[in-house]
Amino acid sequence: MRIEDLRDSVEGIHMKEEMRKEVIDNVRERTEKSAERGTADRKTATWHRAAAAAVVLIVVSGVVVFPVRAFVHSLVQERLEAMPKEEVEAVYDTVSRSQEEADGFSRAYTDSEKIRYQELAEKYMSGTFPEDEIPQADSEEDVKEGELCFIVPRSTFYLPDRELTDEEILQIIDFSVKRDYALRQNYEKEYAQERAQEKELEEKQIADNVENGGIMQQQAVEIATEKLFTFFENNGEGLELNSYYTESGNGIPGEACYVVTWSHPVTHKCYYIELSAQDGRVIWAAQTDPDSPDESDLTIEEAKEKIGVLREYAEEFMEKKAEADYVNVYAYYLEHMDSAVAYRDGVRFVFEMPDHSAYGVTYRWDGVLHTYEEVDLANYQERDGKTRTLHSGGEEIEMMQVFQKLSEE
Repeated sequence: MRIEDLRDSVEGIHMKEEMRKEVIDNVRERTEKSAERGTADRKTATWHRAAAAAVVLIVVSGVVVFPVRAFVHSLVQERLEAMPKEEVEAVYDTVSRSQEEADGFSRAYTDSEKIRYQELAEKYMSGTFPEDEIPQADSEEDVKEGELCFIVPRSTFYLPDRELTDEEILQIIDFSVKRDYALRQNYEKEYAQERAQEKELEEKQIADNVENGGIMQQQAVEIATEKLFTFFENNGEGLELNSYYTESGNGIPGEACYVVTWSHPVTHKCYYIELSAQDGRVIWAAQTDPDSPDESDLTIEEAKEKIGVLREYAEEFMEKKAEADYVNVYAYYLEHMDSAVAYRDGVRFVFEMPDHSAYGVTYRWDGVLHTYEEVDLANYQERDGKTRTLHSGGEEIEMMQVFQKLSEE
């Protein structure tokens, strides 16, 4: 499979089920490689599974990355570092006892709870902590009626059939942050030698790249930070910053690059910008938000109407933010095979440049920008009318790919 095919289908537009599955799959792959070297056991496999479930790591192009700094807010960092060793071990034990690969919830958050969660996440980062810990249980039968509880073996938050209080939401946030911290601490302990070797190799690769005319890592971070504001209107304040070098980037063809990421420690909203390590151009940029509203499938008529509006957004992005001249515009999206319905995750506009190179700009149907990236025009032209199999909720869904040139306005 071509490397761009791993990430350019619109079913992975935001970090919902599909992206989390990709995270888990990448972690599994690394676990299997470790097992082949004789270093993986049940404990490390458990850590990988739990880390994927908590989304404490960022996976880009199959590389597992941890932020350079555990948390950007000192009050939270001080709270975590003050945790007794026994408490950290107890938190990690809840992860080890989990039989699931991802957190579950007994019900969805209400709209009000979603809004208050975001507000309380910011207050938490500024030092507003819960008075008590979230209660834990081994089964639903042990949960007291009307009580918030975390069911450990199922890794499930049992939410009462009423509106959560601010204290309860803070307990959920606090539990998740402490769990992430315990996972990170265990990882750094278990893989200290491996991480040191990887860091040494990375430093050598960067030095070779610079010697061959490439840009330095700090230059890449500066360029990416500028693009973060230009593309996504975010200056990175309050987010964890991380960057790394990889020689297996997503360029066309694949090339060495720097990947710069920003993530929120509580909400896990993330931004990614991948730059060529040679000339600093943007190869791929994306934003993901686990708490973004779920989209619904659209009728073809609704999709076509949306495409007309979103095309204006995409063209404005290319002209004003990417500052690129283009000669043709195409639209790529997926249709259900058994009905005239467009898949829920959105549309990618492919812009053909005068030299026949191309860039893709992807929008959710609700108008939120998801990605900007270099793409292979010929690859998309070959897809039109062909089927594509998606995996959702354990089921396989057959989709027809639609790729069409849009008329000049």
